[in-house]
Amino acid sequence: MNSKQSRRNNVQFAYFSESYLRFEKDYYTYSKLEVPLTFFTEDILHSMGETQRNYFKLPAYQAVDNRNHYFIFNVSAPDANKEIRLYEYDRHTWSYEDVGRKKS
Repeated sequence: MNSKQSRRNNVQFAYFSESYLRFEKDYYTYSKLEVPLTFFTEDILHSMGETQRNYFKLPAYQAVDNRNHYFIFNVSAPDANKEIRLYEYDRHTWSYEDVGRKKS
């Protein structure tokens, strides 16, 4: 496995969690894309991992309400393997200013 593939395998969603189900629900609520989320979750993860961001943006032109949407994740390293970064969905916001804020 080359280093690029290795890096891709080191970032993961918490797929079988309540948070991932909330993420899917929120995503489908706001997205007008006809492609299922499953087909580009790896691209989302890779982008967040490479840029060291804990969110991704659904641009206004791809949203049902023509607004930007930010999906924010908590990032952790599981005790079993500190090389993995696990992305757990936290919340959704319309405002970039809210991206860095903790949920109250």
